[in-house]
Amino acid sequence: MTEENRFDPARVERIERRLQVLEDAEAIRNLKARYAALCDNQYDADGIAMLFTEDALWESPGLGLARIVPQWHKHLAMPQSLRPNVVLQRS
Repeated sequence: MTEENRFDPARVERIERRLQVLEDAEAIRNLKARYAALCDNQYDADGIAMLFTEDALWESPGLGLARIVPQWHKHLAMPQSLRPNVVLQRS
């Protein structure tokens, strides 16, 4: 084996880290695209809710950081004119 063709575990590890960064970025882009498509589909509340974990946090300049009440997606299922303010519990 020539010097430039020999197995280098450190190089493989660097390539794996770089690949993971690319895969993570692609997963984020796909998640954002799914969210946007669900919003375009009359705010498909159940579909949007499935994108989040039950312990998801919501950050807002007005509210700060708050834990979303698990039933929050019911809010989105209501016609917009009938929606009350979103109920959030502060963490």
